[in-house]
Order: sequence, then structure tokens, then C-alpha cells
Amino acid sequence: MKNYLFILILLSINKVYSQSSPVGLYGECNGPYSGYMCQQFLIEENGTFKFYDLLHLSGWSISEGKWVMKNDTIILNSMVDEDIAAYQITGKSNSDSVTFYVYSKDDTLGYAGISIDSIEYYANIDGYARAPKIHNQTFIFGYIGYNKRQIKFSESEIQFADTIKVELVPGKNGGHRFSNKKWLIIEDSIYHSLDSTNNYDRDRYFLKVPIQNLKYREDY
Repeated sequence: MKNYLFILILLSINKVYSQSSPVGLYGECNGPYSGYMCQQFLIEENGTFKFYDLLHLSGWSISEGKWVMKNDTIILNSMVDEDIAAYQITGKSNSDSVTFYVYSKDDTLGYAGISIDSIEYYANIDGYARAPKIHNQTFIFGYIGYNKRQIKFSESEIQFADTIKVELVPGKNGGHRFSNKKWLIIEDSIYHSLDSTNNYDRDRYFLKVPIQNLKYREDY
């Protein structure tokens, strides 16, 4: 009798654990147009995820990030690019604004965007932009087809800076950016969109599928 109860307890614990673990592949992509448009979401055990997005003319984009669970909600954040050169500060100026030069390894990035507290600034055709000197505020630099870069300048860095050079690196077709994105997980489904009442739309979800059903191919 004791052994029987012990087995029941173990089975109950295993059932709860399996239900609480979101690890796996989501998104069926088995419709008539799945060869042209497909989205799949892979949650890995090491706390990272990959979001695969196929758009026929553009090919696959892959967005990577980190995830954490809070109750029945998975919270997603894109990874910070670690393989880019440090920004460079050149010259000194007492002006209340600073010049940004946005570039890549191979070219200047004309008309790149700079976002500061939801206010947008844009570089000229040569990649230069003027923006106010604000310390301890996150600056977001972006350009189509490149990974966004977030930098928070200290007061000592930006106070007397004349020009700050910021390098961006190409993304895999741009990808998606996740910033504290919250998706609802119920059993084997992830609900990713809100409806007009600001509740999760129960008609829009990714269903869990075997990992062998991953459609991504490097040669597409």
C-alpha cells in the first residue's frame, strides 16, 4: 500500500512538472501556404528561444532571445549583440546636443533611426544625426536589416562628448525584437496576440508540435 501511494505521488509530481515546462517547438505550419509563410517558436531548456519567420520573398528570419516563466506567462527578451565593436566617443563639446555617426563594418547607414524615450531622431544620408545629451537614458539605434542596439550613456561619457560613433551589425533579414513580450501558455498552446478588449485572442496561437516538424532550412 505504501509503495502504491509513493508511485502515485511520483506520477503526480511528474505530471505537474511536465505541464509547467514550456520547452519545445510551437507552430504547425502545415497549411497550403506554409511553404511561403510560416512562423515557429522554439523554447530551449537553457533559457533561450528562437523565433523562425518565413516570408516567401524575404526568406527566413531568425530572432533569438531569453525567456522566463511567471505563472502561466512566458516573458521574452531579445538577446543583446555582444559581437559588435564598442562605441567610440571623439572630441569635446559643451553643447547640450551631441552628434551621432551610425555605421556598419562596410558602410555608413544613412537615415538610421535613433529613439530616446519614444522620441525619434533620424540620421542624414551620411549617417549623422544630432540629439540631446541625456545621461542614464537608453538610446536605441536601428536600421532596416540590422540588429537594433541599445546603449545607456553615463553622465561622464556624454556630458562633454562632441561625436559618438555607433556600429550596427546585420541581422538575419532584420528579425523581430522582443522587449518584455508576454505570451500566455495554456497546456500545449501559446497565445501570442491580444484582441480588441486587450485579452489574449483565443483564435491566434501556436500549437506545440514535435521538434522534427521544424520547417527552417538554411538554404531557403
